[in-house]
Amino acid sequence: MKIYKNYINIYICENMIFKLNNIIKRHLMLLTLLSSHSIYVFSQNCSVHLNDAAGLDPAQSQLDAIENASCVLIDSFPEAFQDSFKVFDFGFYLHDGYAIGGYPEDFQIAIAQAAAISKYYLLFGKQTDKNGIYTKFWIALNLPKSAQFSCMSDLEREVFSRRVLDKTEEKYAELEASAFSYHEAEIAGIDELKQIIFEIKQCCIAGNKNRMLGCSGCSDELVNSYFELADFRTIDIINAESPFANINTPVIKDVSNYKFIDDGHLKYLGDHLLRYVSDVNKRINFNLLVTSNQSFCLNALDSLEIFSKQREFNCWINMGSVGVSKNSTTIVTHIKITWNQDKSTCINDPVLAERIIRDLYCLIYSELNVLTNECNPGMVAAPPPPEECNFDIPITTSTPGGGMTISEFIELVRAEESKYSIAEQEDTKTMITRFRKLFYGSPAWDNHLIPGAKNTPCIKPYDIENSENSRKYIHSIPPFEMADKGYFPVDPTTGERPAINLVTNPGSGAPQTQEVRLEAGTHASYLIDIGHTLCGMDAYNYPSPFTYKILGRQVTTLEVDRNIDAVGWLGDLSSAQAEIVVANINESAQNIPEQQNLINHYSSAPDMLGDIDGIVISINYLNAGSSLKKLSDILEHYYLGDGVALYQEKRYSFFSQNLGLAWDPVSEKFSNLEVKVDYYHDQTNDAAAYYVAGAAKDAGILDIPGGCFIASAISLNPFSRELLRCFFYKLEEMIQLEP
Repeated sequence: MKIYKNYINIYICENMIFKLNNIIKRHLMLLTLLSSHSIYVFSQNCSVHLNDAAGLDPAQSQLDAIENASCVLIDSFPEAFQDSFKVFDFGFYLHDGYAIGGYPEDFQIAIAQAAAISKYYLLFGKQTDKNGIYTKFWIALNLPKSAQFSCMSDLEREVFSRRVLDKTEEKYAELEASAFSYHEAEIAGIDELKQIIFEIKQCCIAGNKNRMLGCSGCSDELVNSYFELADFRTIDIINAESPFANINTPVIKDVSNYKFIDDGHLKYLGDHLLRYVSDVNKRINFNLLVTSNQSFCLNALDSLEIFSKQREFNCWINMGSVGVSKNSTTIVTHIKITWNQDKSTCINDPVLAERIIRDLYCLIYSELNVLTNECNPGMVAAPPPPEECNFDIPITTSTPGGGMTISEFIELVRAEESKYSIAEQEDTKTMITRFRKLFYGSPAWDNHLIPGAKNTPCIKPYDIENSENSRKYIHSIPPFEMADKGYFPVDPTTGERPAINLVTNPGSGAPQTQEVRLEAGTHASYLIDIGHTLCGMDAYNYPSPFTYKILGRQVTTLEVDRNIDAVGWLGDLSSAQAEIVVANINESAQNIPEQQNLINHYSSAPDMLGDIDGIVISINYLNAGSSLKKLSDILEHYYLGDGVALYQEKRYSFFSQNLGLAWDPVSEKFSNLEVKVDYYHDQTNDAAAYYVAGAAKDAGILDIPGGCFIASAISLNPFSRELLRCFFYKLEEMIQLEP
């Protein structure tokens, strides 16, 4: 066999075709030049080596090995196609780290070049990127559609292509991904295609589209192979066959012809996940495709794949092989969530996209009651977990020492009240706002958290100033910064902060002025952040839902039903959640102890106790029938007077009732704990997203480049369920200790 070696630099002009006549059987002599790229070609009878951007020149022995395997493959074809099939090998560099539209652009060009050279082909693409040489293989397979190939379905062709790729990657992994042994991996793929050709010849009758008896173009085995080779995950759910009914909306296409059993009720999967899909679409573009093996074969593969690629993220669930479990039918179900970067409205970072996909998987597993070890602690909501938590949500602490007592703080309140007339002092609603703004008076509070109190100034004559305490860099794509900015009152005549909001021993770790020490009842000596208490009281007087719009490449609306939750306990839990997620993005806080440290700081015991008391004081004192009008009198009665026994000692019961948690005195547990976890988890996520958005805005970023990161990676994160459960379990413990 004579081998011709051509070293050709080709410059391709659009609409120009250069033809060389066929010189010998099975030898490349036709080159159609389709792009302006310059390529290097090494051609043999059965195989063609195209340009390789890795700069790794193959040894002659490697080329010969591929050539020999290719010739054996071509000899396995029906004789009519042996002259029109070749094997191609191509190497390219992927600059952006992600392929858009299925194939990378350079590989698409190589496909066009292969098609110009040979009518039918197997093309191997070897990807080199920032992670190394030949980190990934790509496959393009074009087989004949006539004679014995005429009976092959689109599904079979797709499965055959994936089989070749799978066998290539499997062999490459055995070779420990050695770039110098790439040819052995390609030969494994070539041999797999030879086996496929044998199967086709055994199945299809030459000359028409008929098949041999027992040879199906869409069997369960073939469909399952498609999803397994496409890297779908496998789960088991309980199903029952039902009359066929299509569910077709812009974001959900359910053609499965199956219902699944949830708590004894039959439900279409698409209907069951409708609320979930709607919630996700508030933050990212997402659609859901549900098929079964039966309906998969009835629908054109192209149309299903087109739907799956219409939005930024897609979940495809296929109900596959049937098995029997007790009295129910178990469906081996395949599921895959993908990111279509070319449809992205805002996400640019593949690492971030993977984090979002992880969270989406876990949320769907939760909705379908699928138990899995793939999710991090707290990411699976159902069935209810044992009453143990990975985290402790602190509520009470008596350390460190020092700090102002509650009675001392009340005296400072009286001193500030004395600046006003008796009538003004007894305007409870206005005075609470004035005092709250001594501690929390940033524009965000006026514009978003308690907008009803916007026009009320803080205690006179103070002005609200601010300074930046710290700044952190978030390594997302695109990156952005978060700033911790403090707002505080200053006396314009002296330039000093008032005693009621004076920083004591900065940097020492000692309590600040708003962290005061209680003196009466079972919580005597515990620290409480009285600023948080005032926030809850002010929000109680100006109730409203909390909403905030993140401006990125799409507008995302964040929502919390009650602002009294957003400014208090839920806001503190969400700030801890946000800090943990951000730390993970920056590759820190990767374990439970480090995450617990963040919880202790951002949802500290004084903060949480202050949040609780803000609600308890409000529901017992801030009503028309209350005889106490001055803030100082209210605080004194609650913390030092009769309120200790009346309300303080039952604070956790009062607080839980306000949240709608139902106490069962027999079990001494909340009977609706999981219901409340479901109710609050999305709101907690949105509050966490707001926390990051606000910190980014404080850093000077108005149109947040990380806006989609905030709205998706944080506000879709199931971690809030874990925090909520741990907090509610802590409330149960505290109620059990109440007298």
